[in-house]
Amino acid sequence: MKVAAIEDILPGKFGHILTRKDERVNVKIDLADIFLLVEAYPDLHDLLPDSIKSIEM
Repeated sequence: MKVAAIEDILPGKFGHILTRKDERVNVKIDLADIFLLVEAYPDLHDLLPDSIKSIEM
């Protein structure tokens, strides 16, 4: 079974955040997913855009 690489998940989450600005709950869920991924895999922090790096959770 093929699964997505973690590095491939982040760009999709970024895209969701940019296109779902009117769906605040979904944006918060995507942000939470991003922060959980980065917490579990700190190397992913370098892949984050500056606009997301500046958000503190």
